[in-house]
Amino acid sequence: MIRQRLVPILLLVSLTGGCASYHPHPLNPSENAHLLESRRLDDQGLRLFLERHGRSPRHWPKRRWSLSDLTLAALYENPEFAVQHTTVALARAGITTAGQRPNPVISSFAALNSIVIAPEETSPWALGLLFDVPFETAGKRGIRLQRARDLAVAEKFLLGQAAWNVCSLVRRRFLTYVRQVRETESLEREIELRRRVFALWHLRHLEGESSEMDENSARLLLEHARLSLNASREAESASRVSLAQAVGVPEKALKGVRLSFDDLETVPSLDRLPAPSVQRAALVNRLDLRAALAQYAASEESLRLEVANQYPNLYLGPGGYSFDQGDNMWSVGFSLPLPILNQNQGPIKEARARRKRAFARFAALQFQVIGQIEAALIHYRGALRSLETTRRILARQKKFQIQVERSLRAGEIGPMTLMNGKLALLVAERERLIALSGAQRSLESLEDAVQSPLLETSAAAPENPPRRHDPDGSHQK
Repeated sequence: MIRQRLVPILLLVSLTGGCASYHPHPLNPSENAHLLESRRLDDQGLRLFLERHGRSPRHWPKRRWSLSDLTLAALYENPEFAVQHTTVALARAGITTAGQRPNPVISSFAALNSIVIAPEETSPWALGLLFDVPFETAGKRGIRLQRARDLAVAEKFLLGQAAWNVCSLVRRRFLTYVRQVRETESLEREIELRRRVFALWHLRHLEGESSEMDENSARLLLEHARLSLNASREAESASRVSLAQAVGVPEKALKGVRLSFDDLETVPSLDRLPAPSVQRAALVNRLDLRAALAQYAASEESLRLEVANQYPNLYLGPGGYSFDQGDNMWSVGFSLPLPILNQNQGPIKEARARRKRAFARFAALQFQVIGQIEAALIHYRGALRSLETTRRILARQKKFQIQVERSLRAGEIGPMTLMNGKLALLVAERERLIALSGAQRSLESLEDAVQSPLLETSAAAPENPPRRHDPDGSHQK
């Protein structure tokens, strides 16, 4: 009797022992907004992240932030990057789902025989348990597992692409901010020079050596430079906000932070970037291509699964045990669906069409990559030529300015000629800055086409960058 009572208890424990428990995690918009607004670049978790990726700071908080530092900070802070992280986790959970075996089904019954003729001590009730155990055939579970693994690999590559997109966005906005900062500095120097030029014209006008028109022209050029400076400062502030957004911190987190622009003065020559090797590397290593290849492999497994679904699964049952008026009875049976009305031809055709579509998407993406690289190389060649031209102009202007200063010391020219020479030198420097920014943007487009850094100073995305905050209340290590 005790054993009979233990049977349902053990059965209940076996059914519920491996169950997961639910823990609520409500989302508070106000609290989450406060967390986002309070992000800073002196976070200790960010410091550990920089150390793990070879950017150990000598001082904390860091005194100078380079492009590589900000890129790693973006991978740590950027909230949009966390979205793809959750997609990878979802795909990995899909592997567990694909590997699950179908559970057996157990049912019970009770029957009353009201007309049975039996001794008084014999119960008229019949009790029983029925079971139904499914068995998958044709290796369907293994095929599902492989398809889930292929999809997880694809999502991992897409996570890498998301990391690359974050790096590219930070680089693009960092370059924009650098250009605006240097343009503001150049305009400030220009205003100082034009103020001195205006003072010279004003003195000449008072002495009767020039007309009022010359003085007014100098004044207009000075006012125009001031207007340009105001616009540049506004653009600089806007670009700083955009950079902070790309990093994943509020704009106030960048205030007072010194940025290092040293690693943006160098751009590689075409000798270091041979077109065939660049194109070959992109067609093999681009993250979106590798993701598309994994998705094609998953479509192959989907077709294999639909072909295997032609073969029906075996069901052991209905069978079981029954107790009827003192008799113990066991029964066993099996069932097998008969594939006579359809042989799963519709799903097989759909799977073949999806595989064909996956192949077409991969081929179209490869063709698109080829075009992107060819166009990026053409633009980069032109940008390098423009940069080299502005460098030569600047070098000649510097030599000419040295001669002007010598002539001034010799008393051969006046201060007005010196100021005009300095303005011309400033224009040449600004043109070189514009050409350098254009070369950096072209290099950025080429790197985006290859999805690989082409300079050693460029920051590559770490393989498994962490999320800042996990919905379950934990931090990913």
